[in-house]
Amino acid sequence: MDDDKTFQLQLAVYQRADLVAYLNFMITFCAQLNTLKSSKACPSDLAKLLRPILSDYEPRDFPSLKNYCYFEPRDLYSDYLEEEAVKGKGAFVQAIWIVSTKPRLYNLANKSWEQQGAQTLTLWLKRFHPLTLLAQAVLDECYGQEWPKIVFQLPDTCPICLSPMQWPENRQCGHTFHKSCLVQHLNYNNTCPMCRTPLRTS
Repeated sequence: MDDDKTFQLQLAVYQRADLVAYLNFMITFCAQLNTLKSSKACPSDLAKLLRPILSDYEPRDFPSLKNYCYFEPRDLYSDYLEEEAVKGKGAFVQAIWIVSTKPRLYNLANKSWEQQGAQTLTLWLKRFHPLTLLAQAVLDECYGQEWPKIVFQLPDTCPICLSPMQWPENRQCGHTFHKSCLVQHLNYNNTCPMCRTPLRTS
């Protein structure tokens, strides 16, 4: 997993004298991240939460997760994300937490140690209101995106390519397809592949 690799890399490259304290902090931080569950709270302003920890926080330290909402999992070039998306019931969002957001939290923790010296979990977890602590806010941000409802259900299968659909394209006849599959079909035929109803190409 990407989060495990990032975590191990941070431990391997840390070279300061307070290595034991750093290891204890990161291991405890990792254990806590692994127990978090989405609180379904409204997403917080991550920049506002990060500013007290990292004064030179940059937006690119935590890029927007919105991009994941617009691509089929098969278009993200990650076998793991695609496999999790097939499971449905929010597994895709949990996979994004593992692949994208947890590694960034580890990087931010490491950055704060390098810039400000030894950190404590008390600083990271109690400096904010308990409902909006940093890691929880990041997880809630992940779940708070405008995901298609199907992400939290079991996905249907595209009748053209027979792969699961996370972002189905609904047509006026009631049938659904991957948008890319439907576009390819409409290049040759302007009827529904299932019922042959003429389709508008809007």
